[in-house]
Amino acid sequence: KEATLIRSKKADWRLVAAAQAIRRGEFKDEFEAAAAMGKSISRRREVESWSKKLEELEQRQAPTRRSSRLLVQHPWVQAHLPGVQVLEPPSPVPTEHGHHATRRLAAVVSTPGGSVQQLEGEVSYTLPPADGESGT
Repeated sequence: KEATLIRSKKADWRLVAAAQAIRRGEFKDEFEAAAAMGKSISRRREVESWSKKLEELEQRQAPTRRSSRLLVQHPWVQAHLPGVQVLEPPSPVPTEHGHHATRRLAAVVSTPGGSVQQLEGEVSYTLPPADGESGT
């Protein structure tokens, strides 16, 4: 059902990126955020609708007890990955036994030539044992 939420209309990644930036408080309004992503909009609703969809997706994803150990902090991204303009990592998805997790990352990245690209990739984690569990 989460996939149909996003695929319900043709997605312009620039509008989605603008919505992500608005949700993080990086711009004063939707018009400014869209312009920063290279998209001109005539109505605030064009970005607001994506903000609502992103919020709904976030609420549907149940946080795991270990996901807080795998946070991606915006200041860290700015310091270590200056070309990344937008990174909205979802919560990791744990395996059935909870010893591993994966998450699909999508980012808007500045290239050395001055253009922007949307990149995606999957990250796999081996999780430490939870408090009180043995590592074997």
